[in-house]
Amino acid sequence: TNKVGIELNTSIQTIAGTTGFGIDVVKVAISSNNLGSRNRLMTTVFAEHRFLFFNDKLDVTPGIALNYFSDFDGNIFPGIDLGYQITDNIRTYANVGQTYRIPTYTDLYYSDPSTIGNENLKQEEAFSQEIGFKYNRNNIDFSIAFFNRDAKNLIDYTKENQTDKFFANNIRKLNTKG
Repeated sequence: TNKVGIELNTSIQTIAGTTGFGIDVVKVAISSNNLGSRNRLMTTVFAEHRFLFFNDKLDVTPGIALNYFSDFDGNIFPGIDLGYQITDNIRTYANVGQTYRIPTYTDLYYSDPSTIGNENLKQEEAFSQEIGFKYNRNNIDFSIAFFNRDAKNLIDYTKENQTDKFFANNIRKLNTKG
């Protein structure tokens, strides 16, 4: 496996807040007896802006990422983070955003006596939300969070009969809460 990449990012501070943006380009190549010879170019362009309100106690950070994979479609993934500093030691936060996971070469091409990959897999996509609370004082760190993730095309290995091999599939939908 060979991986070569470059990432450039920066931020600009203005009276309106902090703007961050960048680009990440990665080339991955693999040569395997089982997986074959494969390569993938991955490019991500991203931008976000952090707004501060109420004497810097409330921060709002919307952002967006544009992804391109040479062997999958391009996508746009928006998100937003909110945070509120209640006291010097107590902070609440929430975030909402689109996420994804493309199939690995193992998901797509691997085969052994009990498993078969699937070249027709789609990427996983999810809409995720989280809300949490953090406490930090001296040597005490405490946090609690609640999350919800609505996923579609989730990749998992399934089989219809006991004697079948496990086969990589996209599961239609899965909702995870915790």
